Amino acid sequence: MRSQVQDSTIVFRASDMLAVALADRARASGVSVSEYLRGLVRERVGLN
Repeated sequence: MRSQVQDSTIVFRASDMLAVALADRARASGVSVSEYLRGLVRERVGLN
């Protein structure tokens, strides 16, 4: 089991279309939607 290193929860609303697109892209990348979004955000804010 992986240890959890995230200590905050972020919640936001999204359209069904966005949710489906994110799920598709996450699945294609072999990760969860949370991991996919976390990677995008880290890239965008320069934490990679």
